[in-house]
Amino acid sequence: MLHRASHQPFIPRLNLEGKQERVTERGAVAQTSEDNKKPSSKRGVVDLGTCLTQTLDGALLMEVEIQPGSTQQGVTGFNEWRSRVVIAVKAQAKQGQANRALVHVIAQQLRVKTSEVSVVAGHRSRKKSVRIEDTDLETLRSRLSDVLGA
Repeated sequence: MLHRASHQPFIPRLNLEGKQERVTERGAVAQTSEDNKKPSSKRGVVDLGTCLTQTLDGALLMEVEIQPGSTQQGVTGFNEWRSRVVIAVKAQAKQGQANRALVHVIAQQLRVKTSEVSVVAGHRSRKKSVRIEDTDLETLRSRLSDVLGA
């Protein structure tokens, strides 16, 4: 097999973990695409305890990762590496439109009032902290598990 950029042949071999690597004649190692797969919430049980925390005044903080400008809205998954719930919104990230859409999506999907949901951190970032009031931790965890299908 030839490498496209350098036209050097690859030599397949197994590394110490038993995964296949490709090595050029000069000794450079290129990992196979199977090694680069991201973890998915559909593979196993999702640990939601890391993205939900309770504040001292009884409110809940949920760590989310937003995807503005999506074709569909809703909770789309759980990013295990960042311990965040992934939420897609149709609104663009301009003048707070995506933040307002995020509040509406969370209120609708988790069956809470819109007035009880607010973005408290990450107003200009895709990684946000959302405050949810008047809901206990176990209720929200079960509703989120239902939405994620976990």
